[in-house]
Amino acid sequence: MDHDHPYKELFTHPELVADLLRLAQADLAAQLDLASLDRRNGSYVSEDWRERENDVIWRVRWGGRSLYIYLLIEFQSTVDADMAVRMMTYIGLLWQDLRRTKAISPDEALPPVLPMVLYNGEDPWRAPRDLQAALSPTPAILAPYQPHLAFLLLDEVRMSLGGADERNLAAAIFRLERTGDPAEHQRIAALLVAWLRGAGKERLIASFLRWWGRTLSHRHRLPAALNPFSEDPMLSVRIEQWLDDVEAKSRAKGLAEGKAEGLAVGKAEGKAEGKAEGKAEGKAEGMAEGKAEGRVEGKAEGVIAAVRDLVADGLITVDQARGRIERLRDRGELTAGQADLAQRLLG
Repeated sequence: MDHDHPYKELFTHPELVADLLRLAQADLAAQLDLASLDRRNGSYVSEDWRERENDVIWRVRWGGRSLYIYLLIEFQSTVDADMAVRMMTYIGLLWQDLRRTKAISPDEALPPVLPMVLYNGEDPWRAPRDLQAALSPTPAILAPYQPHLAFLLLDEVRMSLGGADERNLAAAIFRLERTGDPAEHQRIAALLVAWLRGAGKERLIASFLRWWGRTLSHRHRLPAALNPFSEDPMLSVRIEQWLDDVEAKSRAKGLAEGKAEGLAVGKAEGKAEGKAEGKAEGKAEGMAEGKAEGRVEGKAEGVIAAVRDLVADGLITVDQARGRIERLRDRGELTAGQADLAQRLLG
């Protein structure tokens, strides 16, 4: 199954491309007639006959002329050092195709193009974004004859996304890509569904449904039944039940490990103290105190180990972890001292 295709599909919707432009180039977006966004042919064949299936091309009115948006979506774990060269080739093919199809007449000037590369790799982008930076040092006499082209890089992992609740479909997608917390997924998805509510949005919602089910859930290892774009009235209940189950399993494991370690440390400290004192009653008292302290610390460390795993896996935030510890105190599963120790260990 092509897990990347549903992601590309999202950018075949004008509403999403409009918000991407507002997010990436707010000043330019304010000058464009975004209601005029018109998707163009996004598959060009280069000389070696490789189709450009990752490309999404749009035309939009900009005053009295047209601007072409060339969006290249990159799904790769490594940065492409020749991206500027590739983009120059693709834009050349776009202009050739506009001439060939008579979208512009032979005597008409070539339209401006905004080249955009949407990158979602884990490593920061370090390759040249300008073709000039990719060239070796050029003698001044040749400089006027060298090609010039730069592209706009959209690094979805590291770019600024504005306010958390600001209405922007592209920013919401990038937030969902970044987080592995099911509760946060539900919160963001609920905003998206609210924004998309109304006639004429069924196709876009269906695209979100496919993207989450085929791509995002696989990336974050989330159950398919928790698709927040499905019409399931019990969805929030299912998410809470799953969170509780994950937490319970992690907590049980952490408590068992913490208790075993705490008992072992307590016994060792008790024996050491008893031997040092050289008295049977001192040894007994030391062992008793060591075991008791070990159990308290071990259980608290077990709890914090469990919640730390949840935080590290992106399933809950630190604030949510503190809240769960307090609920354990309220239910009597942790003493006040154990809960306080767990909170301190959480940092």
